[in-house]
Amino acid sequence: MVLKSDIAEPHRGDVMKKILLSLLMIFMLAMPAHGLELINGVETVTGSAVVGGTITGATITGGTVTGLATDIAVADGGTGVSTIADGGLVIGNAAGAIEADVAGLTTQVLVGGGALTKPVWTTATGSGAPARAVGARSTFAAIAKSADAVTLTAAECSNTLITNRDWDGADDQTLTLPAAAIGLKFKFLATVASGGTADTYFDTAGSTTNIYLDGTAIGAGVRIWTEEIAVGESLVAHTATLDGSTFHWFIDSVNGIWLSKGS
Repeated sequence: MVLKSDIAEPHRGDVMKKILLSLLMIFMLAMPAHGLELINGVETVTGSAVVGGTITGATITGGTVTGLATDIAVADGGTGVSTIADGGLVIGNAAGAIEADVAGLTTQVLVGGGALTKPVWTTATGSGAPARAVGARSTFAAIAKSADAVTLTAAECSNTLITNRDWDGADDQTLTLPAAAIGLKFKFLATVASGGTADTYFDTAGSTTNIYLDGTAIGAGVRIWTEEIAVGESLVAHTATLDGSTFHWFIDSVNGIWLSKGS
């Protein structure tokens, strides 16, 4: 027979130690490792942590991300570069790291180079590559005069191209110039030839305005003319002042023979 007193009972203190040890292990298992806490199946970083492996998704609700060993690639939503020139122009590079041109000068404009070619800065007056911007060009409004006697207005002689389109060429055509004033400039081009003996005149109709033909003064109130005008004969005319107050007509022959003729 075995008596109860013969069985060794565990010491009460040992039992308490085991209970405390078990509780401690449960507590340690429940603690977040390296600042990670499992909440509703999602690992939440509450402090600093070193994470290995693959993160399939992350939501950053505040703070900053720093200390990345490499730049984030374009394919992963990054730029592929660490710095971008201050004031520079960001340029796409397909899946490669973005490129950037330096800031252009105040006198430069951006000119495209075509497909797969970076645009470049070029000066607005004409230098640069791969293409260059051109300087300002004059635009002449075309005006056709078909009558035999034409009185030109100042507006018709302001940056215009005057032609004799639809003139019948049977009789002389006389185009009377307005009084010389600042800013007048035109070109004349014959698009219709004389029908035989008809001539073409530019007249000042007795005005005190002087005419200079090919750099030579031919006087006031005179005419210039060409005999039996042919298609393509032309001249250019503009006004200018020699003394700062009085304007004159300066006419230069381009094609054909233009001569002076008295009134």
